[in-house]
Amino acid sequence: MPVDVCLGIDVGTGSVRCAAFDMTGKQHGEAFTSPIRISSPAPQFYQQSTIDIMTNIESVIKLTIANESINVTGIGFAATCSLVFLDDNFEGVSVHPTDEYSDEDIIVWMDHRAENETSELNKLKAKAHQFVGGRFSPEMELPKLKWVKENLPKTWKKTRNVYDLADFLSFKATSVKARSVCTLVCKWGWLAEMNDWEEALLRDFCLDDLKSKTEGVVKLPGEKIGQICAEFSLATGLTQEVSVSASLIDAHSGALGVLQASFHSSAATRLALIAGTSNCHMMLIPECKFVRGVWGPYESAIVSGEFLLEGGQTSAGSTIDWLLNLTKSSFENLQSKAQNLSPLTDVLCIPDFHGNRSPLANPLIKGSLHHIAIHTTAEELFLSVIQGLALGTRMIIERIESEACIIIDELVLTGGLARSKLFQRVHADVTGKPVIVVDTENGVLLGAAMLAASASGTFETLKVAQNAMSPTGALVEPDFTLQEFYSEKFEKYKRALTTQF
Repeated sequence: MPVDVCLGIDVGTGSVRCAAFDMTGKQHGEAFTSPIRISSPAPQFYQQSTIDIMTNIESVIKLTIANESINVTGIGFAATCSLVFLDDNFEGVSVHPTDEYSDEDIIVWMDHRAENETSELNKLKAKAHQFVGGRFSPEMELPKLKWVKENLPKTWKKTRNVYDLADFLSFKATSVKARSVCTLVCKWGWLAEMNDWEEALLRDFCLDDLKSKTEGVVKLPGEKIGQICAEFSLATGLTQEVSVSASLIDAHSGALGVLQASFHSSAATRLALIAGTSNCHMMLIPECKFVRGVWGPYESAIVSGEFLLEGGQTSAGSTIDWLLNLTKSSFENLQSKAQNLSPLTDVLCIPDFHGNRSPLANPLIKGSLHHIAIHTTAEELFLSVIQGLALGTRMIIERIESEACIIIDELVLTGGLARSKLFQRVHADVTGKPVIVVDTENGVLLGAAMLAASASGTFETLKVAQNAMSPTGALVEPDFTLQEFYSEKFEKYKRALTTQF
């Protein structure tokens, strides 16, 4: 008898993944992965193609449902907060700066082409600024939209529909024009309390025509948008009885998937660290509390009625990739050697190679290395990058604890980098917080499957689905004999970070 499962589908920066989970959160079969294209036609420009992404989504779904022991009842999507441009026939519109016939119709989340527009937006005074830690980021959608309108007027005129990538995927699966509260409140300057944008903000930022390009019903994550449409059914092999949920941004799906991991404390005292190309630090709290340099509080962005605080590091795995390319080494090789080093190294890394997202909210900050010598090895640099990421996490934690008056008891890790034992241990030691390592490597996919389980009607609410499907975890305790060393290094880190010229 086939087991009822839900599919979680995640479109990350470099790949598409899919896995099947039953209603206890158990994964059935492997998680299938397919790489996707990303191009950089100019510095700070990053683009992708919906055609390429959909082709790869169809491929991983077919591989997943080839398992005859499962019966798919729902699917949920998670994706990077990238921006999709479509014409009136819902075909892609090129966002390439010089090639209007390119199939690249997505501005990727990490694209910083709109830094000037971001500065303009931050000179305005609107209520929406409160919910982004005081400053919008060039990673968000409003600055990118303004850049396209001003620099690619033909593209803007041709565009009839703009979507966050996660919402585009649910549209392609159902043909229903719908948007998730998650994408709107977290990346579009949309206010949950108004169920709308501030008219004055759009007018003053010269985006008063945005609403005509963003039509569609707004749904909470986990709410059913519809069922699989005929076209998507034909492309994937899924039946048209399969339910489709309102989507989540990928990191937010990871937070949903792991924050309730079975252990001794409640999720209210936890910070989820979703570690990948970038790092995202997420916490759900019961009331609205503002923190400078930390995004949110976003009401119902993940779970209805709860408020999300979101910190982050724009460059994490990508900083490590830079080092691997520079040293012509592999992650496994450098990690193996770095694990044998003493943590008491003077080498200091500021890993903000693509700006500081939190808590300084400054996209112009650059990465740096300090106290290196001619005998400094590649593995020492590797260790310093991991320590630098952990020191940045400590800075985010201190800001949240001091301004929101919350004590964070534990960190919960998921994502590609979270599988590294060195990453786990260093984050426990540097922050002084116990680290929970969940027993799934696919927290983002599990969160997306929870969305589907809610939308399919198996569970009454997304919160009930989360409680039923959450994983267990193991604890990594901090080594408090290193506390004095890391406290001194933290002070050096803050001085180096805040005195750049």
